[in-house]
Amino acid sequence: MTDRLMSLLAEQLDFLSVSCKRCDAGHLHEAKQIAHRLRVLLHDTGSSVSLLHQLGWKHELKLLDTRWIRLLTREVSQSLPWEFHSGW
Repeated sequence: MTDRLMSLLAEQLDFLSVSCKRCDAGHLHEAKQIAHRLRVLLHDTGSSVSLLHQLGWKHELKLLDTRWIRLLTREVSQSLPWEFHSGW
């Protein structure tokens, strides 16, 4: 069972990586695929169990929230006397 779940995890992470690269390249519709992959990995309901929960990893997982970095970068760049592009 664990081998199958690990295979499914690798598949989902590969899908997620490809979709992120495509989204970064301007294919913004890939955001829907990214959301779908994250739902498969993380979302538990009364009728379904996320892949990370099935592996027993969901509650051990530490996610980094980078929203504050984007907000800070935007505020700082707006106050600079020159144009700044952060890539965010």
